Parts: sequence; C-alpha cells; structure tokens
Amino acid sequence: MPFNPPFAIEDNARLRIPQRQGWAQLRQHFEQEGASREIGVVLPVGCGKSGLIAITPFALRARRALVIAPGLRIRRQLGDDLRANSTTNFYDRFGILWPGTPPFQRP
Repeated sequence: MPFNPPFAIEDNARLRIPQRQGWAQLRQHFEQEGASREIGVVLPVGCGKSGLIAITPFALRARRALVIAPGLRIRRQLGDDLRANSTTNFYDRFGILWPGTPPFQRP
C-alpha cells in the first residue's frame, strides 16, 4: 500500500510540535531536486521519535518503508506503534489516517 491515503499530519494538533516540524522538514528536503537520499534526524528524548518514524513515509510518498531499530526493546515498541491490530497503533491514537475520527473508530 503506498503511503498516499488521506492523512492528517501537518495541522494535526494531537501530534507533538517536533513531530509536525520534523515531518515538514523531511517533506521539504525530499521535494528538492537532487536531494540527498540519506539524512539524519535528531530529536531530544520524549519528543516523539517513534511517531516521526511512523509518519515519515507520508512525507516521502513512499511505496514501502523499512524501519531498523537498534535493539529489541525499541523494535517491540515500534512494532506495536505500527501494527494495525495493536491497541497502541500510532495511526489510530493520533488520527493520522482517518482525520477527524476518534481513536479506534475507523469509518
């Protein structure tokens, strides 16, 4: 599934400011002609790196994404955040894919 369904990121008040700003910077970077394919993103502890990882493919209009985690604990957290049937699914909790709908109540 390409990352191009209707989504709410840029003006989504449920996201942290660093997540929205990071997403906008990623999108802006990759829209440039000849942009470097590899970049680094640095966010302080507690600013929502896992969430930014979840929404980054939408900034790139990616067809698929590979997420590599540095350890098992972080891998489990990211898996739970990205897995569709997880109660901690990031897209549901923050209304990313179904703008304007409450969490866990997809149309």
